[in-house]
Amino acid sequence: DVSIIVPIFNTERYIARWLDSILAQRLSDIEIICGDDCSSDKSSHVVRAFARNDSRVHLRRHTPNLGPGGARNTGIGLARGEYLVFIDSDDYVDANFVECLSQATDGGRIDIATCGYRVFDETGLTEWECAPEDRIVDNSVRKSMLWGVTHPHFCDKIWRKSLFLDNGIALPTNCYWEDVFSIPSLLYH
Repeated sequence: DVSIIVPIFNTERYIARWLDSILAQRLSDIEIICGDDCSSDKSSHVVRAFARNDSRVHLRRHTPNLGPGGARNTGIGLARGEYLVFIDSDDYVDANFVECLSQATDGGRIDIATCGYRVFDETGLTEWECAPEDRIVDNSVRKSMLWGVTHPHFCDKIWRKSLFLDNGIALPTNCYWEDVFSIPSLLYH
C-alpha cells in the first residue's frame, strides 16, 4: 500500500488538476492524505468535494499554521501505507507515477526510489527537467555519497514509512526547504 501525502496552503487554483492526476493513477491501492495548513482560500472545499466521491481522499486541517513540514508530519502520522509519496498541491503527475515508484521498490526490498520530473513555466513549456540514471545504490556505498545520487526533494521519491518512524525523523515546522533539512537523515538510515 502507498500513502500519498500532500501539504496544502492556498492552492485552490491548482488543486483540482492535482487531485485529478492522483485519482487517475494506474495503481489504485492508494490513500491520499491532504494536510490543509490554514488555507484562507477554498482549497479545503475542493478537497472535500473530491473526498465525497472517492473514499481514498482524506482531509486534515491544521490550526495553527505549521508550514509544509508540519502538514507532511501530520500525513506521516495518519498514513496506513508501507510506503509514502509526497506531492505538492500545485503539482500534477503522470498516470503511472505511483505505480512506477512502487515497482522500483522491488517488492519491498528497496527503501527509497526516485524518478525524473519536469518543471513547466506558466505557459506550459518545459523550463527544465531531471532524468536520473537508472541504477541501484546499495548499502555498500558510503552513506555520505548517497546525497550525490539524488536531488533534495520529497516529491520525486517513494519512501519506506519506517525510515521516518523507526528513526524518529520529523520534518521541521514553520519553514520552507524542510526536505533539504530532512533528506540527509533519511538517506543515512
